[in-house]
Amino acid sequence: MKFPWLKALVAVVDSGSFSQAALELEVSQSSVSEAIVALEGSLGAKLLERGRFGARPTALGIQVLLHARVSLRALEGIEQEVTLAKGVLRGKVRIAAFRSVAGKIITPIMAALQAEHPGIEIDLLERPCNLMPLTQMLHAAEADMAFLSEAQFDGVLGWKLFTDPHMALYPSKWAKTLEEVSPARLCSKTVITSSDGDSQRLLQRYFEQHGQKPPQIVTVREDLTMIQMVAQGLGVCIMPRFAVDFVPPEVKMLPLSQPLERHISIAVRQGALRLPAVKVFLNMLRQQIPHSDLPHFEVGMD
Repeated sequence: MKFPWLKALVAVVDSGSFSQAALELEVSQSSVSEAIVALEGSLGAKLLERGRFGARPTALGIQVLLHARVSLRALEGIEQEVTLAKGVLRGKVRIAAFRSVAGKIITPIMAALQAEHPGIEIDLLERPCNLMPLTQMLHAAEADMAFLSEAQFDGVLGWKLFTDPHMALYPSKWAKTLEEVSPARLCSKTVITSSDGDSQRLLQRYFEQHGQKPPQIVTVREDLTMIQMVAQGLGVCIMPRFAVDFVPPEVKMLPLSQPLERHISIAVRQGALRLPAVKVFLNMLRQQIPHSDLPHFEVGMD
C-alpha cells in the first residue's frame, strides 16, 4: 500500500469525482483511477461506488477512509518535524469553523501567519454552527481543529475561549424605553433567528426553561436579511453578540434579562497536537484571546 493511493482515495471522496480529484492533486485523471484500482486490488475490496452521481465510498470505504486520513496526517506530521529540525516551519492546518469565527478570529491569524510563518497553510473549512457535525469532523480526521459554540469535548482535547451572550435586535420604534428584554416579552413577537446550525433548538429550549411557550420562530439563512426584517418591523431577532456585524438606525440591540449564552471553544483532534503548525496556530490564538483557557505550547524552534 502506498501513500499516493491513500491521497487519491481521500481526494476522490472529498471532491466527489475522479476529475476534480485529479485537478486538486495536479495529476491526470487516469493516474487517479490507477491509484484507486491499485488500492482496491491490494486490499481485495471495493472502496468506491462509481456512477452518474460521481464517486462515493462504500460502507467499507468509509472505514478505510478514516484510517487513510489519519495515516496521511501522520505523514504530514513527520514532514513538519523534519522541516522544523532544519529551522523551517511548514505544513497545512485544517480548521473547521462557523462564519463569525472564520471572519473575526481566523482571518487575522492567517494574516499573521503569512507574515511570520509563510510556510504554514490554513485550509479553512466553513460549516454551519452545529456542535455535532463539527466534532465529527475531528473524529473523522477531516479537520485538525474545530471551533465550537459549546465547551463540550467528546473524545477530543478542547479549551474554552470566551463567552458570547445572545442579544435581542428590536425595531427601534418598539424599543424606545426598553433597556433589556424578558422571555415573556419576546413571546409576544415573531422571533427571527438563523437557520444555520443549532439556533432554533437553543431558542426553543431557552423559552421552555423560563416557563414560556415558544413563540412563532422564523428561520433565515443570511444575517443581513434577518436584520433588515427587524428594521421593517417583521419581528425580533435573537443573535449571538459576536455574530452581529452591523446594526442600522432602525434597529436597537438589547440584552436579554435572562441570559442565553454560548461558549466559543477550540477543539483539537487526537494526535493533532504533535503537528508543529497546529501548536503555532494555537499560540497565536492565545495571543489574540489572552483570557481564554488555552495554555502555551512549546513548538521546539528557537
